[in-house]
Amino acid sequence: GAEIDVQKSDGVTALMVAATTGHKQVVNLLLRHGAEINKQNSSGDTALVPFPELENQGITVSRRAGDTVISVPTEITFGSGKATVSKEGRRALASVAARLKSDFPDDSKFHIEGHTDSDPIKKSKFKSNRDLSIQRAMAVLQFLVSESRIPDGRFVVAGYGEYAPVAPNQGAQKGKNRRVEIVVKDRQ
Repeated sequence: GAEIDVQKSDGVTALMVAATTGHKQVVNLLLRHGAEINKQNSSGDTALVPFPELENQGITVSRRAGDTVISVPTEITFGSGKATVSKEGRRALASVAARLKSDFPDDSKFHIEGHTDSDPIKKSKFKSNRDLSIQRAMAVLQFLVSESRIPDGRFVVAGYGEYAPVAPNQGAQKGKNRRVEIVVKDRQ
């Protein structure tokens, strides 16, 4: 077999080549050995090499404390104040599910984490932002289990409400806080 000797600074190139050519074993090996882009966002996540089919839909993939974080903005998946997955959301989640199935070992655990902004609930049926975030995370779980056939036992669901923002909860930035994250837990 071919040997890959990549320094961290060159790992980005190798990871990009591996990701775009579909070599999932190489991608996982490089990720385990720290091949990351040295660019952190405001929440301290390290951005990974782009996954075009996800990024083209507005989904980001990053690393946080050794875990892979797939962040899906709720503007893609849900209507305002709603917890029913939209048509566009179903397409986006199908792309995420394909990655979960192809790029991670069968015993990987996935945490589905719902997040909201801090605007109080006024017109929807939900009691609180936490309630909305839990229901959205549950809707994503139902899609991934029922439609994508990923075993239910691989998931943990959490609703953070407005309590884990990635941006200030004011102005144009607050929309970044409305998201569902699928966190692939590091197995080490």
